[in-house]
Amino acid sequence: MKKVFSVLAMACTCMLFQNCSKDASSTQDEMAKSSSVSSSIQNTLSYWTPQVSNSYSLLNSVFFVNNTTGWVTGYDGTILKTTDGGNNWVAQSSGSTQPLICAYFINKYEGWVVGASGIILHTKDGGATWHYQTSNTYQVLFGVHFTSATTGYAVGGYGTILKTTDGGANWYFQNSGVPYNAFISVYFRDEMHGYASGDGGAMITTDDGGNTWTQQNPNVYTSLRRPVALGKEACVVGDHGVVLVSNDNGVNWIPKKSGVTGNLLYCSFADPLNAWAVGDGGTIITTTDAGRSWQPQASGTYNTLFSVCFPDSTHGWAVGYNGTILKYTPSN
Repeated sequence: MKKVFSVLAMACTCMLFQNCSKDASSTQDEMAKSSSVSSSIQNTLSYWTPQVSNSYSLLNSVFFVNNTTGWVTGYDGTILKTTDGGNNWVAQSSGSTQPLICAYFINKYEGWVVGASGIILHTKDGGATWHYQTSNTYQVLFGVHFTSATTGYAVGGYGTILKTTDGGANWYFQNSGVPYNAFISVYFRDEMHGYASGDGGAMITTDDGGNTWTQQNPNVYTSLRRPVALGKEACVVGDHGVVLVSNDNGVNWIPKKSGVTGNLLYCSFADPLNAWAVGDGGTIITTTDAGRSWQPQASGTYNTLFSVCFPDSTHGWAVGYNGTILKYTPSN
């Protein structure tokens, strides 16, 4: 697990270019146009601001169901909740001291959290109370995803894939076909079609709700994290700045330039075109064309960011080391 969370520092800044006219007679017009364009661009620039978490724990995961209500999970059994967009974060009692690595909510009341030693926690009251579910594994669980209130998946060490069809009352193993790789992330675009990715470039897909998983070859050997599928198109990020996109349900993967060399640890799509990825040393990059090209954004921190969540294209949060919580707000 230490290997998964080891990180190096990397930060990026944005640059703005403008063209100049060589025609002296049109200098004033060009300056006016340039000023207008510059003003327009600056009006669309984004910024990230820190929020007070009241925690110094490593924060692994953030999940928002809308632009006001969200949860953060982390080490030492940490669960934080906000109902006002992060202006105030309130600690919840998880009943655990284990690292809580990933959260998923289907609405503002019901959600699941997974983590070390096979832990799975479930709430039906927005986190006021959390209850253990039996996973039948001691492998660390890195990712969880639900397609409905009853059907969900959790993935983890040594090729572990678990599925439930009754909201987690019972979890059973699925055969990933990859017994030696840890799966770090799992994502389903609908009840049938899903992706799981992990260590050593591991990538598997299913088109039958996980009854069978097919191993894919993305032609990379670095850890891959957070696959996101949008119809037949999909995108995944990974270590060493890796970004891959697929146009055929994950059969073939095309590398794209991220502009960074540090590890990318999570990716969140706000809609089919707009996404953000975070990682080492406060790195944040964004795309407006479904992952085909990426631009850096200044995070204002050197703390590694482990997770990011955008419930829509104008509201986003990122979390990481030392209780770091950042909020994205478009400039006016």
